[in-house]
Amino acid sequence: MSTNSQDQEIDLGQIFNKVAGFFQSFIDKLFDFILFIKKNIIVLVILFVIGASLGFFLDKTSKSFNNEIIVTPNFNSVDYLYSKIALLDAKKRENDTIFFSNLGFKNVKDLNIIQIEPIIDVFKFVDQKPDNFELIKLMAEDGDLDKIVENEVTSKNYPFHLIKFSTSKKTDIDKTVQPLLNYLNDSDYFKTIQKQYLDNETIKMKANDSIIKQIDKLIEGFSKSVSSGSKTDKMVYISDNNQLNEIINTKNVLINEQGSLRLSLISSDKVIKDISVTLNSLNSKGLNGKMKLVLPFILIILFLFFKGFQNFYKNQLAKKIIAKMKNILVTGGAGFIGSNFVPYFLENDSDYHLVNLDALTYAGNLENLNEIENHPRYTFIKGDICDRDFIDNLFQEYQFHAVIHFAAESHVDNSISGPEAFIKTNVLGTFNLLDAARKLWMNGPNDYKAEFKNARFHHVSTDEVYEL
Repeated sequence: MSTNSQDQEIDLGQIFNKVAGFFQSFIDKLFDFILFIKKNIIVLVILFVIGASLGFFLDKTSKSFNNEIIVTPNFNSVDYLYSKIALLDAKKRENDTIFFSNLGFKNVKDLNIIQIEPIIDVFKFVDQKPDNFELIKLMAEDGDLDKIVENEVTSKNYPFHLIKFSTSKKTDIDKTVQPLLNYLNDSDYFKTIQKQYLDNETIKMKANDSIIKQIDKLIEGFSKSVSSGSKTDKMVYISDNNQLNEIINTKNVLINEQGSLRLSLISSDKVIKDISVTLNSLNSKGLNGKMKLVLPFILIILFLFFKGFQNFYKNQLAKKIIAKMKNILVTGGAGFIGSNFVPYFLENDSDYHLVNLDALTYAGNLENLNEIENHPRYTFIKGDICDRDFIDNLFQEYQFHAVIHFAAESHVDNSISGPEAFIKTNVLGTFNLLDAARKLWMNGPNDYKAEFKNARFHHVSTDEVYEL
């Protein structure tokens, strides 16, 4: 029972150690990032100012304006309309400025994409033809109604369509809208249909007017006969009130039809009738007008990417170098003694790759090593020599052929107020290094492994440490 409890305690201890290690690693990464920001703060500020200034300039000079024309295609010219707009868009994507110039467009270089889409209005779709309602009901039985009303086949039958185009500068009716409408209405085929349609409508209206006049005379004659109580052979007799009501209803239908025909004539003066035009609406979607906010961060991200790639290249280069040379471990290399030794060693010995291990406590400062931080034969690792697993893994990874041990707690006053840290670092930490080196270098007492025959361990410190 006690053995199981002990195993559980060990397992929980390992879990807590892993969690603590994770958080410590996160804190270390965060601290490294803070140091990076601190070191490069001037560059980052300059990039931010340049990005903001350039963004302000681009927002001021590179504007985009949205323009919209609502049109209704007459005489079943919907497919014709969409094909004409598709041709315009294709010519624009090909940058065919001659084509647009021949159509009468001004400032073609300021014109961007041209698109068209239906204005979805189910009620008008149903109202213009009652059979459309039955069609939608039938199609909805086999699919989603929303998809059906937006379907390409269905949507082209809506009465109104929206032509959209954008320009890099403000435009006006004469520069773009009128040339566009002239182009859309330039069709001999539909002009012929239009003429015949208008003739038919005119004939129908005249016929309706004639019938309405006849009905008016008939009603007038009936009214006079009723008031005088006389009958003539020339009158058409109405047997009862039902027939009179039918005649009046017929007249009302004809009057309503005349109104519809007159409205139809107004909208039928063009093959593609423009209903409304909206010009020069400033486009604020996407990055338009936001470059002053976006560009600084883009430059900073590019800088971070560059520094990351630079570090990646440095690490890869260091690995290639490491693979060809022996590694030496220097502990406490960011302290007073170590920060003087490390640059000296790198300058005077080109046969070793130097790994600097330092916990960066109050005694360590990486700014002392700025001159060699990018040296190809130098690697800094933040770590604690009291962490036995970490030290063992480090020796296995780098296969050190020498250790120069500077790391220590050396302030006498601190040893009085907190002796535990001195015991851990100066005694247990040193033991961890010695034992890891022994395991790596030796088979047994006085029996060095062949590849580590000349390995050495140098402990360099002060009298405060040695007298402990």
